[in-house]
Amino acid sequence: MAVGPRALGVLVGLLIATATLADGGFSGCALQMADASEPIVLEDGTARFVPASVTKLIVTIAALERLGPEHRVITEARTDAALEQGVLSGDLVIRGGGDPTWSRRYVPAPEPLPPA
Repeated sequence: MAVGPRALGVLVGLLIATATLADGGFSGCALQMADASEPIVLEDGTARFVPASVTKLIVTIAALERLGPEHRVITEARTDAALEQGVLSGDLVIRGGGDPTWSRRYVPAPEPLPPA
């Protein structure tokens, strides 16, 4: 199912508004269609953040040092729903296993995934 820019903006806005961040955490978002002159989502557009690319470099260096270059992260996607004409009729559970900045101190342990 395709989602238009307006609906996408509403969905992203809801995600931002309902996000639970760790103590001291903050977020911002600018979402703009490539052919548009104005963003469809602009949350904390004047806030100054450490660029994500810089943060990714620091996290990557730390992960390489701690885990080694042979380590691979696994992201699982599971469902017990049927795929009918390219549409998933039910829940899709995505469990990322590779964000080294997450910690059990801030993010509770996930519920077990349903069997594949």
